[in-house]
Amino acid sequence: MSKGLELEVFTRFGTMVDERTRKTIEHGRRIRAVLGQRQFATESLGEQLSLLLAVGERVLDDVPLERVDDYRSALGLWLRENDPVVLALGDQAEEITGDLRDRLKATLSALVAQVGNPAGAQKP
Repeated sequence: MSKGLELEVFTRFGTMVDERTRKTIEHGRRIRAVLGQRQFATESLGEQLSLLLAVGERVLDDVPLERVDDYRSALGLWLRENDPVVLALGDQAEEITGDLRDRLKATLSALVAQVGNPAGAQKP
């Protein structure tokens, strides 16, 4: 059982948790949301790579849990319009350098601003 899931199960007993523990639990929920396979919704290798980077870099921590699926749905089109090089990464099997990682993180964060704030921003 993962640390985040263990913490989540433990807190179900009504135990008060500190902010750090709460963030760990929320992060674990986003990891599970991203790793869940959606039926009839295939993702390219570049999209999968981007999702894993978004989770690993905690970019998705700012997206409400109920909007993570919206983020996943919008990701392919967002990358095609804003950073098409990333979609080709999986096909080329290139190493993600520090510069490319930073650029991708910025691109993914920009999508968070769109999807994570539905009232104030247009959906992509």
